[in-house]
Amino acid sequence: MTIVQSGYFQRQPATQQLFTTTGSQSFVVPADVFYISAVCVGGGGGGGNGAANVETGGGGGGALAWVSNLPVTPGETLTVLVGAGGAGGTGTGSAGTSSIARGATVLLTATGGANSANTTGATNASGGTFSFDASIVGLSTGGGNGGA
Repeated sequence: MTIVQSGYFQRQPATQQLFTTTGSQSFVVPADVFYISAVCVGGGGGGGNGAANVETGGGGGGALAWVSNLPVTPGETLTVLVGAGGAGGTGTGSAGTSSIARGATVLLTATGGANSANTTGATNASGGTFSFDASIVGLSTGGGNGGA
């Protein structure tokens, strides 16, 4: 998860903050920053537990979601959630979701890929999906679903 921040009508260099530790963290918008750009990537799903020439599927890829020029207020706190990768060899569940929220409103989300079935001949698991809150539709946003 990366957040890039830039000043408003100021010629100061953009800086970035990278969130790599899984779990919920806070991002306090610095003084003189009125817009940020952010990227969320969901965790990759765990692969099946193949053994001795037994083929199992691969875990699904995590989705990606991004937004540019998101209006923020200096001193505002955003909640950043970094999703963990899926557990290999489990055959159930999915990897963790990554997101950015303003209070109770989740602004952008990238879900994690599914963990692969733990059976002989299993196909690759499905990828994660991305979404945006209606409050940021119209801004420069994009993303992609994770691959199978």
